[in-house]
Amino acid sequence: MADLFKDKPIKEQDKIADLVEQIQDDLLRTEGGNLYDGVQKGLQALSEKYKLCIVSNCPANVIKLMMKYSQIDHLIADSFAHGENGMPKNHNINLLMKRNHFSSSVYIGDTEGDKIQSELAGVPFVFVSYGFGKAQSELEFDSFELLTNYFLK
Repeated sequence: MADLFKDKPIKEQDKIADLVEQIQDDLLRTEGGNLYDGVQKGLQALSEKYKLCIVSNCPANVIKLMMKYSQIDHLIADSFAHGENGMPKNHNINLLMKRNHFSSSVYIGDTEGDKIQSELAGVPFVFVSYGFGKAQSELEFDSFELLTNYFLK
């Protein structure tokens, strides 16, 4: 908000930010978003074998609203958003691992930033090339179906 509304006082910037978040939450409840092909079916299958979690850099409510709209909330054991504590993704990955008593995990992401945060968290990175960015990884998948098949074999 400071970059967008430099001429406005901080209190007014905060009010604008709150309004934007409220509108975003309302839109997520009614318009949601689109899951990539095979994600819902893949999550269903993966959740029968693994405890699935979501970590994101989004505002506090976004993960839960997206999961509910997409009807995947029952498949996800836990989630944590940057907006809940303002901490980097590597911290929140470790927080979820502790909270869920994981001895090992992988982080599946679609950007170089995800790879860096995964490495900082000390967990292997799996790259999905159909997302937003580019990254190098030992494990890489061009579709959620291929990822699902790999982790279910």
